[in-house]
Amino acid sequence: MYNNKEHVSLGGKTILVTGSPGFIGANLVMRLLSDPSLEAPRMIVSLDNMNDYYDPALKEYRLSQINAIKADDRTKHVFIKGNIAEKALVEKSLRSTVLT
Repeated sequence: MYNNKEHVSLGGKTILVTGSPGFIGANLVMRLLSDPSLEAPRMIVSLDNMNDYYDPALKEYRLSQINAIKADDRTKHVFIKGNIAEKALVEKSLRSTVLT
């Protein structure tokens, strides 16, 4: 069994989370935004195309939960509606969010 865990510091980093309105992505973003035991990242960039593979209303609800948490200003959160396969969109999004 592999138990060799390495500590990764998130403090001051920019983190890209794809599929953030999905179950796993939303829970990850909410934990990063609200868990005081974690070193707060400087910014979380969320990206999703908001397609209808899963109920879009559920995705909107999860984004509203994320937005309710980010009000504490611990970490900046930016949601971008787009496809991760669009290289130019990803580069532009990361460039503009990292520099702000």
